[in-house]
Amino acid sequence: MIFPWVGSINEAAAGFASAAVDLYSKARDWTRAQSNGFTILRTRFDRREHEQFQIDRIDEARKELLKRRDNNFVGAMLRDHHHRSTRYFSQWIEAKNQHAGGKLKA
Repeated sequence: MIFPWVGSINEAAAGFASAAVDLYSKARDWTRAQSNGFTILRTRFDRREHEQFQIDRIDEARKELLKRRDNNFVGAMLRDHHHRSTRYFSQWIEAKNQHAGGKLKA
C-alpha cells in the first residue's frame, strides 16, 4: 500500500526548519498532514494486529531465557567488562586509601 506523503525532505537543518514552519503556519496543510499521519499509524501499527504477536514473542523469550542468555555473546562480554572495571576501580580505591597519608593522594 502506498501512503500519502506527510513531510518534507531537506539536506540541511535550515531547510528542514523552514519546511516545519511552513507546515505549522498553514492550517489546511497541517490538518491534511496530520490526517495522513494518523492514517499511516492506524494502517501500519494497528494495536489489534501487533499486540498478540508481541505478547507471544515476550512469552517465548521468557520460556527460553537461560538459552538466550547462553547464546548472548555480546551481553556476556559486556557483563564481563563491567565486572572487571568494577574490580579494578575498587582496587584503585584500596590503593589510594592505603597511600592517603603519603604523596599519592588522588
